[in-house]
Amino acid sequence: MKPITAATHGELSCLNWTTLSDERAAAVQPNKEIRRAALIVTGRCNFACPYCKTLGGDRAPSMDKEAALALLDSLIRQGLKDLRISGGEPTTISWLPELVARAVKAGVAVAVSTNGYARWSVYEALVEAGMTECSLSLDTLDPVEADRLAGGRKDVLSRVTTTIQTLASRGVRVYVGMTCCESSATGAGMKATVAKAADMGVTDVKIMPPVQEGDTLGTEWLTEALAERFPFLAWRARNFKSGCGVRGMKSSDCSKCALVLDDVTVAGGKHYPCNVYFREGGKAIGEVGAGMLEERAAWYETHNSLEDPICSRMCMDLLRTYNNRVWDMQAEPEE
Repeated sequence: MKPITAATHGELSCLNWTTLSDERAAAVQPNKEIRRAALIVTGRCNFACPYCKTLGGDRAPSMDKEAALALLDSLIRQGLKDLRISGGEPTTISWLPELVARAVKAGVAVAVSTNGYARWSVYEALVEAGMTECSLSLDTLDPVEADRLAGGRKDVLSRVTTTIQTLASRGVRVYVGMTCCESSATGAGMKATVAKAADMGVTDVKIMPPVQEGDTLGTEWLTEALAERFPFLAWRARNFKSGCGVRGMKSSDCSKCALVLDDVTVAGGKHYPCNVYFREGGKAIGEVGAGMLEERAAWYETHNSLEDPICSRMCMDLLRTYNNRVWDMQAEPEE
């Protein structure tokens, strides 16, 4: 196996934001297992962030409890190892702790993506149920701007930072997403926000330009200390510096999406190629059911990501890095 370098693959196995790894890339094959799932449990959200992609219409109605538990059991039988629960805002679902506990009991690692605004008792129930990872947004340290970005909610910054600190103190791996609007965010502000995240004990930081403003972002503010503290942040900053954006594919990228073979995004009773494809309004592969593996394998065989307007324009850096790595590994002779 050829070694991974930052120049060729971005040190894939060292990026702890995701469940992607060399081991997973080496094992991927059609009809084997559903290793990871992202469940969009609701399209409802108590925030109205201006940069957020709306789910729209009935693409993500709130899941029924019994249907969600049955789906989880089906995925577990198909080899599920990692589960991410998101929305909308998943903490608006009252039975979420029960879903988490059921997954954890079966040996599945559970992560939840949330805006961090719920009462602490809600998050404490998820921690008690076994949630080990949580992703939250921290876009600014300005209280007024934080309320504005949340669509007019009050006391957002205080509540979100309290959630982050408390989760981290309870041993939960906390990942902070930071959407940086170049029109309003300064380098000093970005640096201060990342430094605050470090002080609160977060595991890593994902900086992101809003899709409405293109795909460039200045990272001159990133110090060596912060880069060493946050490997994913450093990796993405290097990409920006070299002219490689977060979104989109180049002609040299692999045209096949290996993720679809062992990863599934589910919303509204349908399964999609990935979370990005769903949020960009892409068509579902099919209905959730026993034939998902076969349907996803067929999609993999016939789909060309470079010719798909969603994939070619919006595929994320980590996803294309992983797919390129699978491509390379399949081309390598066995030792």
